[in-house]
Amino acid sequence: IIVGWLWFVALLFPVSGVVRYMLESIAIRYLYAPAMGLYIAVSYGFYEFACRTRTRKAASTTESKRPEGHDEEGKGRSIMPKWYWATVSVVVLILAGLAFWQNEFLQDAETAVNRMLDVTGDRSSFGHGILAVLRLEENNFEEAQKHFERAIEIQPHTYIFRYKYASALYIKGYFKEAAEVMEPAVEADPENPDFLSLYAMGLMGMGQYKQAEQHFKRSLDLRPNDPPTIQNLAYCLILRWRFEEAGQLLRILIENDLSNPAVEELVKMVEEATGKPLI
Repeated sequence: IIVGWLWFVALLFPVSGVVRYMLESIAIRYLYAPAMGLYIAVSYGFYEFACRTRTRKAASTTESKRPEGHDEEGKGRSIMPKWYWATVSVVVLILAGLAFWQNEFLQDAETAVNRMLDVTGDRSSFGHGILAVLRLEENNFEEAQKHFERAIEIQPHTYIFRYKYASALYIKGYFKEAAEVMEPAVEADPENPDFLSLYAMGLMGMGQYKQAEQHFKRSLDLRPNDPPTIQNLAYCLILRWRFEEAGQLLRILIENDLSNPAVEELVKMVEEATGKPLI
């Protein structure tokens, strides 16, 4: 029983919200872990109670059959009471039935998420976010967009879905919309280099090169030598006709064997503009 309660208390702490290190909707999924401790405590407590009942019956039975004047402690065969086995059987059957019924909703990710939305009355930001990601994998951007917007509507501060949504918008060429989606995330967490970089990419797509450059540089301050950010900043500087500065950044990628076809294309642009080889 003590082990069960210790298990419950120890594993409840990470998902209780006292220390927030993940989304609440994600933390709730792991409530089964502390619940196992309660199950252990209740199960063993019930068993101990039944054992005490069994012991008393065995002792009273042997006492009644003990010959008069016999001082030796009577020994009888202890038997668990019938109500114990009946209760255990009923509980096992109920749990088995619930498990079989619940298994219908766990066939795949989409079925489980749809079940989540049914149970929560379509109020699960996490559920809509997962459906949005699944629709993106199917190249169904329109449906993904609906689910992303619904997820953000339910929980505007769920920035992980803002990031995924803005990434999808940027890939589709909706630069203004991508920047608008990321702006609240950047304001809420200005020290997140991923948020800053994606927001800068949206601004760059809108032609706001100066603001984009500032956010790219801030992202590099927080995470120095990040290849994608260096590449994007170099491109932003090229668009501002600052080829020498762009060349210095591209040289960092080349010297560290981080070149790719896009970097090679930027190198050609710098070399054509400056009239001299970069390396």
